[in-house]
Amino acid sequence: MHTVTAIADIPSTLHWLSAASLNTLRQQNPQLALRRLDWVVRLLSDQVIHAKAEIQELLQ
Repeated sequence: MHTVTAIADIPSTLHWLSAASLNTLRQQNPQLALRRLDWVVRLLSDQVIHAKAEIQELLQ
């Protein structure tokens, strides 16, 4: 059931980190906002890859 939790966490992770990036932009720090968004992409990619691997294991 770890897969279900990982998939369920993706929207909340995206929302929280995107909000942090938007707050950084409001503080007029676009370079930091871009770094945070890059981190968001890496984190979400890792979560999706992990969930896919677990689902593929279940299918075998």
